[in-house]
Amino acid sequence: MRIVPICLPGGIALSACSADLNVFDSDGKVIKGVPFRAAELYKKTGTRDAHSKGGACNPVIFVEIISLPTGTQYYVNVETKDLAKSEFTVRLNANGALSEVTMNSEPAAAEQIKAGAELLQTVLSAASGLPAAAAAAPAPPAAPGAPAKACDKGEKNVEFTKFTPTS
Repeated sequence: MRIVPICLPGGIALSACSADLNVFDSDGKVIKGVPFRAAELYKKTGTRDAHSKGGACNPVIFVEIISLPTGTQYYVNVETKDLAKSEFTVRLNANGALSEVTMNSEPAAAEQIKAGAELLQTVLSAASGLPAAAAAAPAPPAAPGAPAKACDKGEKNVEFTKFTPTS
């Protein structure tokens, strides 16, 4: 009979230590997981018309390949097991793109490691093997009396085009 009083407070203590994370959609409905969008590549073009050190400069046309979180929406979720200590982290970049998902659990199961690796492979597959950002061509030497430096900031007339290998 002494087991019942000991188990009951122990069960209440364990349930009081758990926490729930709820994410809601725009209609207030609970979503099971933290939403994120897959990265897609865009070509960013425009003109730089200012210099970081000030003074006159030659305008420079630039072309960059950037990654933006505009793709398919996914959800990342963790389901903890009873009596397991778990830590779950989702990190986003400044532009809102998923940059890291970690899960530490004691004991760590092989299934959790495999699921994390598959998730990371899915998220990063869109950007793998594609060219790095294109650098602006260096400006030719300045003619006498002309500004000697190429503009390196102050973007104008910026356009974004979804990247395709032919664009």
